[in-house]
Amino acid sequence: MRTPGTWLAAATLAISTLSCSSAAEWPFAEPKQTLVSAELTLFNQHRPILVVVRSVGDGQWMFLADENPLIDLAVSVTLEEIVKLDSTVVEVSDLAPGWKAIRTGYGRPWQRNKQ
Repeated sequence: MRTPGTWLAAATLAISTLSCSSAAEWPFAEPKQTLVSAELTLFNQHRPILVVVRSVGDGQWMFLADENPLIDLAVSVTLEEIVKLDSTVVEVSDLAPGWKAIRTGYGRPWQRNKQ
């Protein structure tokens, strides 16, 4: 049985082998190497990103598998790694701080709501 650390290492290795968009195509205002929070289950259970949250104060990004995340299982990854994991998150790259985007499944439309 793998521990969370080995799952993350395997996920990071797999993600790092994917191709990357050019700088001209980067849709986020933040640089690719910006650290964001992500629910570990996105990596170790291959769950889709269904919730994207921007915190009110500092605009920190959070990528979650559902609206009731396991906060104690959050990891810090780069924004670039998130885009490589699920390129459809670029659809909410303009999400304002204090807002969240939710969808019912991978490939489904995002619904935006103020927090």
